[in-house]
Amino acid sequence: MDLTHDLTQNLTKPSHPKGMGTLFLMQMLSMMGFSIVFSLLVLYCTTYLHIKDQSAYAVTAAFNALVFVTSMPAGWIVERFLGFKRGTLLSIILGVIGLSVMAIPMKSAMLLGLGIFICSNGMSVPCLYVLLGNLYGKSHPKREDGFVLAYIGMNVGSFITSLFSGTISEKMGFGVAFIIGAIALACMLPILWTRRHIFVETRIYTKQEHGWGLLLSLVMISCTVTLTIFSSISNALMLILGFASLGYVIWLAKKENEHAKRGLIIFTLLTSVSIIFWTLYSLSPSLIMLFTERYVDRMVGSYQIPTANLSSLNPFFIVTMGPTLSFLLAYLKRKKQFVLSTTSKFGFGTVLMGIGYLVLGCSLFFDPSYTKIALYWIILSYFFQTVGELFVGPIGYAMVGDLVPISRIGLMMGIWQLSTGIAGALSNYLADYATPSDDTSHFSMRLNELSYEHAFFIYGAVTVLVGISIGLMSGKIKRYLAAV
Repeated sequence: MDLTHDLTQNLTKPSHPKGMGTLFLMQMLSMMGFSIVFSLLVLYCTTYLHIKDQSAYAVTAAFNALVFVTSMPAGWIVERFLGFKRGTLLSIILGVIGLSVMAIPMKSAMLLGLGIFICSNGMSVPCLYVLLGNLYGKSHPKREDGFVLAYIGMNVGSFITSLFSGTISEKMGFGVAFIIGAIALACMLPILWTRRHIFVETRIYTKQEHGWGLLLSLVMISCTVTLTIFSSISNALMLILGFASLGYVIWLAKKENEHAKRGLIIFTLLTSVSIIFWTLYSLSPSLIMLFTERYVDRMVGSYQIPTANLSSLNPFFIVTMGPTLSFLLAYLKRKKQFVLSTTSKFGFGTVLMGIGYLVLGCSLFFDPSYTKIALYWIILSYFFQTVGELFVGPIGYAMVGDLVPISRIGLMMGIWQLSTGIAGALSNYLADYATPSDDTSHFSMRLNELSYEHAFFIYGAVTVLVGISIGLMSGKIKRYLAAV
């Protein structure tokens, strides 16, 4: 899916199939439950459950990693044994249970509920996207637009929830916020039930297959809950598994013909760059959230904006800047014959992500009073990060299909998904490096700020250099792939 698809030509095409509005609404509701956890988890751990920063970072990193990785086993279980409608139903039930358990004010309940919710989201994402794809078929002229609309629906739901999540948690408590997320997911049940006739399964499933699917789902839930509880071990295992997978791709490349070999090598290169990008992105719900809570002046007049509410900046910029960027690139392509290659988009998006962190470093460097920094620095940082996401995020799966041989596409799709999990796990170590101490009373405000400033400049500078390097290599990569 590419957000640069020329939406201006849609008036001449057939309408969207019946059921698109239903899936748009379901995508929006599912993201509302996810955004509650995404925006509140680290604050819930540190301010309410009084978990140390490093442990809270580990839990948040495990969440960021597992929520992507579980979509691989969950997608396989659903496709092989349950069917995508039943998989969607099961994901809703698990999500409601998980968020309800998280509302119990205990660390053990939080970890148990979080593990269940991770499985819910891991199952929901492939189910909803497959149902969407089946709705359009492979040749529908508005298929790509449908995926763009679904992407927008997710971010609308994310924006609505994260805009008020902090206010709800501060005024009514974290438990109420999690219950509201559970209610949002529960609203999907009557929609799915009354509109189930619209959705098409890929095949018919037997009762025996359903039984096996439920059994394997229980095994997946048990494993995920265990990994969530032992989050530090989980993050280390994720890194070992992820980098071993990239090594496996290089080993496979040596066995392929020259054309496939070159495609796999470039796939490994771009996947590695994406890990750097998504690692910094994954710092948003952990390191950036606590940094904003403690070091940013959030007063607007006499009102202090709750920290979690600022997480709405990401979906806000996606919804507002996504169409603008789409029309701009479509105009340049149509009028100026200017087209950014996939590699150039990766490079440019990575540079923008790095600039977002350089902005945070500058906010501390140019703070002469050694007090809390102005709110506009955080807004500007989110802006650069989100525009960078618009260049990198939507093109990943298309990139996999373009580069890897058809016989390896399923495996490489899984590894591409795993790379986001690697980034989530890696964010734990970057958050630890930037944080001076759990007990900030032992440090002055300026010493703490210097620790963050140092880390932000390193993260930003390295990422910008990587992005520029990839952008400069774009022409060489294109010639390398074409020279077979």
